[in-house]
Amino acid sequence: MLSKYVCPLRSIILLAVVLTSFPDSAEAATVNELIAEKGAIFPYILDTVTPIPESPSPDILIDKDGWFLVPEGITECSFRGDTIILNDRILIRIRKNGSESDIYSLLESGPAFRARVTPTSTTGSPAVIDSIRIVENNPGAVEIATDFVAEQHTNTFALRLTPASSIVELIGMENVNSISIRNNWEYVVVPNFFADDMVFRGSPMGTNWVFLPAEQFLLAMADGGDSILMTVWDSPGRTAKAVFSGEPPQSHLEALELGMKASAKIWLAFLESPGIWSARSSPHDNSKQDSARFSPPFPGKWRVNLLKDGGFATSCTNESGVCSMSPHGSFLLYPIDRTKDTPITQFCPVDILRNTLGVGPCQYVLDSEQIAVEDYPTPDRVADWVESLAAKNRQSRYAEQIRDTCTDMLALLSETRSRTDTYRRSAREIASLCKTAEQQNPDTAQLLQRIRMTMETMESDIARRTADSAGQESMETLCARISTLIAKPDSGAEISAVCSKIRSIGAVGDYTLSKCRMSFRWVDCLCRMGMEQTPDHSESYREIQSTLHQFLVNE
Repeated sequence: MLSKYVCPLRSIILLAVVLTSFPDSAEAATVNELIAEKGAIFPYILDTVTPIPESPSPDILIDKDGWFLVPEGITECSFRGDTIILNDRILIRIRKNGSESDIYSLLESGPAFRARVTPTSTTGSPAVIDSIRIVENNPGAVEIATDFVAEQHTNTFALRLTPASSIVELIGMENVNSISIRNNWEYVVVPNFFADDMVFRGSPMGTNWVFLPAEQFLLAMADGGDSILMTVWDSPGRTAKAVFSGEPPQSHLEALELGMKASAKIWLAFLESPGIWSARSSPHDNSKQDSARFSPPFPGKWRVNLLKDGGFATSCTNESGVCSMSPHGSFLLYPIDRTKDTPITQFCPVDILRNTLGVGPCQYVLDSEQIAVEDYPTPDRVADWVESLAAKNRQSRYAEQIRDTCTDMLALLSETRSRTDTYRRSAREIASLCKTAEQQNPDTAQLLQRIRMTMETMESDIARRTADSAGQESMETLCARISTLIAKPDSGAEISAVCSKIRSIGAVGDYTLSKCRMSFRWVDCLCRMGMEQTPDHSESYREIQSTLHQFLVNE
């Protein structure tokens, strides 16, 4: 008979415990003392008891004066003030009766504002926080779900934080179609591991927004060179948009809008270090102080982007941060990956990719192309394997396997070249469609010219990279040399030299396919923008997009 009263009674007792646990203002240091005692690396949930200012001073966030620490395990709590979740690297503030969540990086110099997160408004009026509830509260993770209401529609997503992590996990729950991440960023970068990045500082279209050709991640550069936001989402096919404010060409990036759905995840990773990215006129020209030779602030594989018009860039990666490009122009530099000398406390985008999606660049590309074979015979993998055998003087034991693997690699290379040729034929077909449409629809000529230019730039960049490798021995010749050398004892040095050439040829193949993939994604973005900007002329863009999608489906 008493069973029906058990749950309500437990709830009442739990609520009473929580309410009587609120400290008086005289106990201001209690929260910091408790966190220090338990360990700052762990995640915690706090209640500010009274709402704090919209733009709080660092001291408010550091002192936590009068705040309340929600005890571990408690998931039923009525927050009096703003809701805070934090660990030793990140502090998230969810404003009571507000419309967003603010994220701060906790640096040695103090808290630094990094992003404002809210559901994307489709009506012009911001969604307002209606309720906040605790989903998880333990030393392994804390998670807060927030309900936003806009015009009688409720959108819900959750924020999750784990120990000693600078990665915030966003989880879609109900009716969330898009998330807006706001800050005053200086650049947004769509990395392309094996070819050229795309880099946007303002809209190349003269509009206040642009679709981004990102598959599952992008970078946003902030704080004058000291902070990078990397956003990663758990599956391809989501929309990514950059929103700009101000009039071109003085417009600047103020928000990223990422498509979301129920149960989907978006990770926000905050990479912090003085000089973690740099923009300069030239890494070669020492005539001006702002264009002096770049000295990386820490060891790593640095990505160097020579910036061009329309979001295009010419990219390379090395450890010095200087590449053999034209000495004139604007450059953007950032660390894409670590080396053996990179400090263990320093994170790079490839680290975040592994921590979120669980893969590195090579496996990411294979997964994107739905190739999930562990021993897929890419030139890099084959060269590494053969070279490792030769280093131990075991190549002769595996002679048959090496020859078979080289045969498989040659078949893969032939397939790659065939795919590239198909991409290029489709690119020429799209360029031809654009030229015809330009004549028929002068009002859309500017955007159609940009699509045509994208296809022509792809063609010229591939031709340039292929020409750079002209004169090299063919992969067939190199495989024949490997077949001869593996029969010789102590041929490690010679095999290593051949393997280096195999990697070089493989890199050209990787570049061409990656360049094609990025270019086609960008054309798709341009078509979508064209249809939204000039719906009366959408038929031309649909025809181009149909050709594009038909190719990608067959591909």
